[in-house]
Amino acid sequence: CLVGSEMCIRDRNTQVAIITAIIFISIFLPIFLMIKSGNTDFNKTIKLFNSVAIKNNLKINQKEFWGNTFIGIDESQQILLYKKGFDSDDFNIVNLSGINQCEILKNVSQKRIDKVVVNILDTIDLRLTSTTNKSSYLFNFYNIDNDYREDFEYKRAEKWAQIINNNLASVAKKKAA
Repeated sequence: CLVGSEMCIRDRNTQVAIITAIIFISIFLPIFLMIKSGNTDFNKTIKLFNSVAIKNNLKINQKEFWGNTFIGIDESQQILLYKKGFDSDDFNIVNLSGINQCEILKNVSQKRIDKVVVNILDTIDLRLTSTTNKSSYLFNFYNIDNDYREDFEYKRAEKWAQIINNNLASVAKKKAA
C-alpha cells in the first residue's frame, strides 16, 4: 500500500467500518435479545391474566402490572386477582366477601455500613385476613432478595390497601343492608 494511495485509504475505511459493525453488533445484540425475552414473558403473563379473568367471569375495573407482579380487582363481584412471577401460571383469586381487613406489612432491618447504621427495606406485603378462620393471604409487593431496588412498591401497596379496604367497606354495607 503506497502512502496516500486512494486504494489504501479505501481499504482502511472498509476495515474500520467492518470492525465498527462487529463491535456494535456484539454490544447491542445481546441487550436487544434480553429486552425482547423479558417483554415476551411480560406479554404472555398479561395475556394469561386477562384469560384467567375471562375464565372466571371477572370484569377487572382496576389493574396494575409492574416488574413481575400483576394485581387487579373486579369491584362488582368483589374479587381480587394477584400473581407474582413469571415461573408459574398460578393466580391467587380472593373473594373479598370473606376478608375482614387488609393491611400493609413493612419489614425493615438495620445494617451497619461504614460505621453508620442504615435502615434497609426488606419486604412489603399486603395481608388480607379472613373473617371466618382468621387465616390470611400474603401478597408480596417487594422483597429485597428478589427485587434489585424498591420502585414505588410502598406507594402501590398503599394504593391497593386503600382500594381493597374501600371494597371491604362496601361489602360490609351490603351485608348490613
